[in-house]
Amino acid sequence: MPSGSQENLFSDLAASFESSSASTSIQTQPGDHPFSLLNFDPSISADSLTSWQIIPVPGSRIKSQSNFTKTLKVIPAQSTPQSPPSQSPTIPRTPAQPPAQTRSGSPVSESDQPRIDLTLRDTVILALENNRTIQNQYLERIVQRQDLAVAEDIFTPDFTPALLIGWNNLESAGSNAVSNNLEASADLRLRVPTGGTLSFLWRGQGAQQDGRSFVGQNDFVRQRLVLTLTQPLLRNAGAEVNRAPVRIARIDETINLLTLKQTLINEITAAILAYRNLLQAQERLVIARSSLASAEQQVEDTQVLIDAGRRPAIDIITVQRDVATQQVGLLNAEGSVQQSQLNLLEILDLSDDLNVVAIDTPMVESPALDLPYSTNCPE
Repeated sequence: MPSGSQENLFSDLAASFESSSASTSIQTQPGDHPFSLLNFDPSISADSLTSWQIIPVPGSRIKSQSNFTKTLKVIPAQSTPQSPPSQSPTIPRTPAQPPAQTRSGSPVSESDQPRIDLTLRDTVILALENNRTIQNQYLERIVQRQDLAVAEDIFTPDFTPALLIGWNNLESAGSNAVSNNLEASADLRLRVPTGGTLSFLWRGQGAQQDGRSFVGQNDFVRQRLVLTLTQPLLRNAGAEVNRAPVRIARIDETINLLTLKQTLINEITAAILAYRNLLQAQERLVIARSSLASAEQQVEDTQVLIDAGRRPAIDIITVQRDVATQQVGLLNAEGSVQQSQLNLLEILDLSDDLNVVAIDTPMVESPALDLPYSTNCPE
């Protein structure tokens, strides 16, 4: 384009904008900043847009718009001041408070109840004293021992003594008769291993009669002895058959003892595992709080670098996302601690509102390597 035509074009444009400046909010100012959407305010009214008039000079063409955009800058008359691009919004944060530590480094659970420190030894003792399953098993052992005693008592002799005393006073017209009776008995029954029954019965009776109208007395003493042996020949005969209930009862007693031991092992193991799980949950809570504090510190460091112009503003989103992730992890860790406490309290049969804290630190001993001397000696 000829230089004269280009100058005429710019002069016509300037005149057109100056003539419409009274009714529009658009001004043209020469400058070094090109037209950009970042500097353009979309709140320009439609009337102001229709007042723009670009009148080209006849016979001239604009080969490139770069010259025009380099020399003109569109600025709205009433535009909202833009914030510097280096400043980015920040989210409000609450500084992470350092958690209270127990003697083993575990945090104290946030609860209104006073803290109760538990060692592994205390946990085992409380499980033996309060666990419902163990208590029920010991109550069943009372019945089981009684069943064994009844089964072994089958060949124990049964002794039944009896004593009867009687006194009678009979009065009639002109006579008076007094009689005294004494009767004693003993019954002994014994079941023999062959299936038979041996019984021994002794009975003694004494009487004394005295009458005033009679001459003399009528006294007597009587005794009776009975020995009986009953032995089946076919059914329920033999020592193996009759001793079988005793052997079965003793085998059941052995099974009951093993069941009691297994119950103790299971419940104590469950209490130990619940204690270890609580200890691990407390340590995970400490790690989650440390991770959240590190993420918040990373946000502050990134914000400082963004303000200094060393990092783009978009980088703040990544670190803020990390903070949100760590906050979710912290909530999960706190929930895990509470659930572990409830599991331990359920095994120990304690109140659910107790704030128990595991304070034992597991000791791990490294195995000693006992290598032969020949492995280190080339000879």
